[in-house]
Amino acid sequence: MKFELAKSEDEGLALIKRAEDPYVLEFRGPVHEIDQLDQIPSPTLDGHNQFQTLNLVPFRQVAERGFETHDEGTPLLSMRIAEQVSHDVNAVIRDIPVRTIEMGPIEYDLEEAEYEARIAAVIRDEIGRGEGANFVIPRRGRSQIDGMDHAQALNIFRNLLEGEKGAYWTFLFYAQGRYLIGATPERHITLENNQVSMNPISGTYRKNETPPTKEEALAHLLRFVQDEKEIHELFMVVDEELKQMARICSEGGAVIGPMLKDMSRLMHTEYVLKGRTSRSVQEVLRDSMFAATVTGSPIESACRVIRKYEPGDRRYYASTLALVGEQHGKPYLDSPILIRTVEIDDQGALEFRVGGSLVRDSDPHSEMLETCVKSSGVLSAVSGNMGEADYPQLDAIDPAELEATLEARNADLSQFWLQDQGEMDLRAEALRGKKIIIIDGEDDFSHMLGHIICRFGATVDIVRHEDYKVLEDDADITILGPGPGDPTNTGDRKIVKMARFARRLMDRDKKLLGICLGHQIIAQEMGFRIQQRETPQQGVPKDIDFFGAPKRVGFYNTFTAKIDPNPAPVTLSDGDSVIPNQNPYGAALAMDEDGSINALKRGRTCGLQFHPESILSKDGVDILREVLLDLLDQ
Repeated sequence: MKFELAKSEDEGLALIKRAEDPYVLEFRGPVHEIDQLDQIPSPTLDGHNQFQTLNLVPFRQVAERGFETHDEGTPLLSMRIAEQVSHDVNAVIRDIPVRTIEMGPIEYDLEEAEYEARIAAVIRDEIGRGEGANFVIPRRGRSQIDGMDHAQALNIFRNLLEGEKGAYWTFLFYAQGRYLIGATPERHITLENNQVSMNPISGTYRKNETPPTKEEALAHLLRFVQDEKEIHELFMVVDEELKQMARICSEGGAVIGPMLKDMSRLMHTEYVLKGRTSRSVQEVLRDSMFAATVTGSPIESACRVIRKYEPGDRRYYASTLALVGEQHGKPYLDSPILIRTVEIDDQGALEFRVGGSLVRDSDPHSEMLETCVKSSGVLSAVSGNMGEADYPQLDAIDPAELEATLEARNADLSQFWLQDQGEMDLRAEALRGKKIIIIDGEDDFSHMLGHIICRFGATVDIVRHEDYKVLEDDADITILGPGPGDPTNTGDRKIVKMARFARRLMDRDKKLLGICLGHQIIAQEMGFRIQQRETPQQGVPKDIDFFGAPKRVGFYNTFTAKIDPNPAPVTLSDGDSVIPNQNPYGAALAMDEDGSINALKRGRTCGLQFHPESILSKDGVDILREVLLDLLDQ
């Protein structure tokens, strides 16, 4: 078979091998530049069950969500699929001639030591100061291919088909004189039969470090599967993608897994998230931009950090190809995350990016090595040196020996998210029809909170902090929500506004619940001291004493409220002046041994430092219902 070049400058060519397909899809059709996701043609529902458009989305489209990004005009391309052919995978591998590709040396924008220094700065200055739980800051590599032509591009695609197992999509996309070629392990999002699926992948096992015998290999792999850093790294991205699912899927869903994702040189751990929706293809794409595994969390803050630390536009790195059409008489969408991908122009200029999730306990040198291994697969395909990448000692391991260890991860997670919420009845009569406003502090945890509270029978209105009007608040309970930032930073407009909201709501004796950042702001307004933790608690599950009851909950905080060791006199409502002693303003406190305040209650105000909505909070749903019912009784 022959895959000819596109017939005109306006035509595009795509070759796609999807994980579940035994064939390669060939698409051809006219390609147009569009400005917004809304301009992607909506699928025609005429019962033909066909793919209709293929859309190449640049990272800069994240601006459609109001997030910060570099914008150098990387085009959003939409191909109308005019021709479609399916080819047997083995025939494609057989019929594309093997060629030697001459590639120059790889030049990185950051040398290894520079990249490690940048990682250390992100951990220290961003995670360490409350801007988020994890961030992805890649290295950019460039090289040159001599005599680049269509046959060279096909050969790279062939090498990936033959040598990289476990990819979600292996693809070649050609339009406007540029090739995008890759083998990505990770789904961005799919929509089929009104069901949305996401596939958070994190944690990286480097096969080249595997010991030589089966017994040693199993022990080595089990250490990876049980490694707390890798486990928490995955839980954090599951939480972040649950936030997106909570925005998109109002009808509930479930988290499935964990599982191992096996590729030629790496293994990852993964979950699958599923939920039901009535949203359009364009809305699903917009509200899922972009995965925490390639940005960080919270995503809005992560985009600010990316813009700060990366010198230019990401182009298509970390974004998506979106295949749109009709299946079962309903809109269909399938889209991979564009990682392990190279972009090559007609003159042979090659560019790629590769990075990993940086968390509070990441080791900069280990993270740098991870980028080298991740880039080796696609670069080996370019050079034609895929090699055997054979690890028979891993193939000999019985999967059952790993399944129990992986499954054990779920024991201490919130069972709410591991079951289909649409089948749950969590209604509380006292909450039925009650109005609850959540003030969003730039973290979509607010949408997870709203999803849970709706299951209690209440109605929820999520309002961005910029749009909230305290004097118009007629809610039965107001929640001052979570978000990134330093609660002591009086130069931060968001912090100042949220502190003002807390004061006015307490002055009006409104029923108020603060979560994470909201809790810290309430505590500060009550007179407690806010202190930066020596070690951030970003993505940390732990057991606490919750007003006399043992509970397991998840934390995402860099700052904490504590009792001031030298408190100023406080004037009580009866006019007496006293020095508070471990109970400023009469608040009941749930504290850690180090004096950190995990929860507080005073009258119609309550604060929770942890996230009851997180998948890390095994007892979170029960706590949230208990707190809301208690507030209604006040």
